[in-house]
Amino acid sequence: MENLELENAASIRAAFVKFNTLVTPVDDVRVRQALNYAVDKQAIIDSILLGTTTQSQGQILTDYFLGFDESLEPYPFDQEKARALLAEAGFADGLSLTIDVPSGTYVEGENISTVIAQQLSEVGVTLELNVIPFATYMERYTETNELSQTAYLTQSQMSTDRFLGLFESTSKYAYWNNPDFDAAVSEGRYAEDEASAAAAYERAVGVFREQAPVLLLFPQPKVYAHPDNLEWDLRDDEWILPQDFAYAE
Repeated sequence: MENLELENAASIRAAFVKFNTLVTPVDDVRVRQALNYAVDKQAIIDSILLGTTTQSQGQILTDYFLGFDESLEPYPFDQEKARALLAEAGFADGLSLTIDVPSGTYVEGENISTVIAQQLSEVGVTLELNVIPFATYMERYTETNELSQTAYLTQSQMSTDRFLGLFESTSKYAYWNNPDFDAAVSEGRYAEDEASAAAAYERAVGVFREQAPVLLLFPQPKVYAHPDNLEWDLRDDEWILPQDFAYAE
């Protein structure tokens, strides 16, 4: 369309496949790591999201957050490594999982989940899509704690302690219990200075990457269009407020 500008802003919302580590077989870190190796995140970004984002850098945090560890790298796409880890965990002949996907909610969530299922099939993992209304999904997730072994999800917060806090064992959102992670997040939250907090949070994201409570994907794309005579101060917190708009004279 004429007189429109299309822009792509940095996003702090992470898209990932959450593991319900309270149930088998994803209670085994080798299985969780294997699934991270088995998915070609860049292929999904290039084909479905048209290059509008980048792979998560081994963590759900982006460089917006205190404690982002720039030394971490994404899990590489390595099907042989995935097969080896699955065999080590006792699943050399494959395994079957279900993924809960809320319908019409997350950017290309259903299509991305379908591609993930196709990719996992190449290492012997059958992933069945359970597409359900968002209200049902959230009831299962936060009220009855009945998520399937995996679930497609995007999440964000405006501070590191709140974002990582979603994965602390005391959180109803966690589906994961790791004392080392909990201790590092708590240390960062109550640190006396920013440098100490950042160091503690970096330890937390290191544990997170190694223990893999999620299949890391990418920051959710943040593409938007506006009239070319409209100035929009796009917010990091994803709110859209009238005071953030101004028409150019």
